[in-house]
Amino acid sequence: MLADVKLIDESPRWLWSQGRTREAVAIVEKALKVNKFEASAFDVAHYVSKGKVNESKCVGEVQLSRTSAGLIDLLRTPNLRKKTLNVCLNWFANSLVYYGLSLNTGKLFGNPFLVLFLVGLVEWPSYATTVFLMDRTGRRSLISSLMILGGIACIVAAYIPQDTTAGSASATTIVMVGKFLIAGSFAIIYNYTAELFPTVVRNTAIGVGSMCARLSAALTPLITLLDSFDKKLPTTIFATISIVSGVLAMLLPETLHQPMPQTLEEGEHFGEGDNVCKSCFGYREEKISPADNEVVLVTSKDLKEPLKRPKRSYDV
Repeated sequence: MLADVKLIDESPRWLWSQGRTREAVAIVEKALKVNKFEASAFDVAHYVSKGKVNESKCVGEVQLSRTSAGLIDLLRTPNLRKKTLNVCLNWFANSLVYYGLSLNTGKLFGNPFLVLFLVGLVEWPSYATTVFLMDRTGRRSLISSLMILGGIACIVAAYIPQDTTAGSASATTIVMVGKFLIAGSFAIIYNYTAELFPTVVRNTAIGVGSMCARLSAALTPLITLLDSFDKKLPTTIFATISIVSGVLAMLLPETLHQPMPQTLEEGEHFGEGDNVCKSCFGYREEKISPADNEVVLVTSKDLKEPLKRPKRSYDV
């Protein structure tokens, strides 16, 4: 932990949002050098002067939001509140199903040590597949699909007759498939949460989501005890929560190739009206003329043309 203080740089976005412009620009310049880009193409003076102008404008409510943003701000406004509750349920469901499947391995058909080994091993191809697909399919559609399919796999495994060796082996195989799917969705939620919330409350949002995940992890052993009433009941509970959470994840905005919000106001307006229903039924993004674009701190890969995003009335 002590080594992290020296080896890991602070978030440039957070530094920029806090008015520490020179530190933010210095870290970006360092990143360019480490990645062997032409640091001379990065106009340091431009961004430093722009940061000073922004800092001079940060008075009143904007300055207050910089210094006092916290947990309550995640619930203060309607759009952020909906995203916060939705993401918290997603964390809760992922952890519940993940640990539920892991703790039930002893009840599956086969050598318990081999089954436990396979349940852990199946996560590696899941993570590799998730990394490959995240930047191709987007976060929303992938996490929603994985959670819904994972829940369906749990229900199918619970209701397969296990009176025969073939039935027991089939149930074990489907549980492995369910663990593969849930491990992938659990990996996505970390990145997805960070991209959904603005810089000033990003760590808080991830912390709240992680707290919900630990809560469900603590409840998982208690839910598994319900099999004394009905063998299918714990798995049915896991599957239902996973499917419901997967469906509700469709209401979250897509973050792939979108500029990350920095202020609370940007976070409130981020993804407004963007959900899977509008995407499937002809939702089109409004075109923006070149005159309405502004330069932001992040630059494109070739460092010749700056990455642009729409100018909004709340930009400071």
